[in-house]
Amino acid sequence: MSPACRRKCTVQPWPALAVGKSGVAPGAFLYYFAVPTWKWGETAPWVEQLEKLIEYNKSLKDTPRFAVISISLGAFSLRPNFARWKLAVEQANETEF
Repeated sequence: MSPACRRKCTVQPWPALAVGKSGVAPGAFLYYFAVPTWKWGETAPWVEQLEKLIEYNKSLKDTPRFAVISISLGAFSLRPNFARWKLAVEQANETEF
């Protein structure tokens, strides 16, 4: 994580409810792939993160793959490059997310 992101990016408290010793999915792992807040108005950074996850998931052979992606932001259809976002989501669905 970049120093700028460490200063400005926040992590929501809900993951503690999902994973860990007392979470609802104690055997699960949680990974963060962040988009800095100053880039939230753009679609491209979100697409790039999703594409990275797709490629990473394809490379996993003997370990569990990512099963869920959660993005706490919406309205992608109102932003530039929405078609690219839709394509990335379709690719994620095809790779069994």
